[in-house]
Amino acid sequence: ATRHAWLLGAQPGVSHCFYLEHDFLVTRPVDLRELAAVLTDNFGLAQMSLMRDAYSKEEHAAGGLFELRRDDFAPRGTWLEHTSYFTTNPSLMRRDFMAENLWPDYPKTCEGLFGIDLRGRGYRFGVWGSGEPWVTHLKGRRGGGY
Repeated sequence: ATRHAWLLGAQPGVSHCFYLEHDFLVTRPVDLRELAAVLTDNFGLAQMSLMRDAYSKEEHAAGGLFELRRDDFAPRGTWLEHTSYFTTNPSLMRRDFMAENLWPDYPKTCEGLFGIDLRGRGYRFGVWGSGEPWVTHLKGRRGGGY
């Protein structure tokens, strides 16, 4: 499903693609034009994601994903930069990035391996805001074959 959505987002005719899976709820207003401006000004960013709420027990214990990994993030004004992970959490990406970096066909853990590959090619990752959650993960996978 992600590969199919990725191919749609990489089609000519648009400048950016907002990737959003069905199990996330956006909890505050987001101006995608602001995220797009950061991506345009920082060509080496693979994505500008929205921080999600705590999901794992480790994240809950630390107070959130940002709090657990605070040292991974560098403040850049209205956003954070890191090289830790690529995420399929809600994010904005440039269409040209998606076309040049097609979703991989790994047998498992596509998201993690894809992030490692992107980092190896010199990409960095952005997170909008200063670490506060912008989306809630509604929990529970509904698909199969994970």
